[in-house]
Amino acid sequence: MGLQGALRAAPDEPGRWLPPRGQAPRGASEGRRRPAWVCEDRRNSRQGLSAETINTNANLLWSVAELLRGDFKQHEYGGVILPFVLIRRLDCLLEGNKEAVRAVAESLPPETDPEARDAILQAAAGGAVYNTSPFTLQDLFDQKDTNLRPNLINYLAGFSANVRDVLLERFKLPKVLQ
Repeated sequence: MGLQGALRAAPDEPGRWLPPRGQAPRGASEGRRRPAWVCEDRRNSRQGLSAETINTNANLLWSVAELLRGDFKQHEYGGVILPFVLIRRLDCLLEGNKEAVRAVAESLPPETDPEARDAILQAAAGGAVYNTSPFTLQDLFDQKDTNLRPNLINYLAGFSANVRDVLLERFKLPKVLQ
């Protein structure tokens, strides 16, 4: 049996070939995964994100953009929103071990080698990211405007070196805060 016998022409699409009648297309088995883009809502719901949650988060970002109007030019919104989305995500991730990391950081003598200090704090955090600042993002949000900038700088300085590199050097957050 040649190629013509193994395949049949699709009736409504010239040039497209189908498997013989009664056979499933190649790769259509039960165990084969569908591409992620095929059904976004289904993929996200598996991860705990419903379409409603995604829309709520998108609306939150647009409301933040509305707050930035006047203080920043529209093309600068990403330079403000993206770092703070990252900071908020990190703040949520570090919430469970923040006090333990702070206790370890306070117990270390000031003359501790920076690399050793970093390794000890990473072990206390259970990962490569930690924050030794006494503040959380919610604490900063609840403060009066007069103390916000110095406390935000203190909060950012409390992150591990890898996060500080991203926030301060790559996102250029100090420039945004001026």
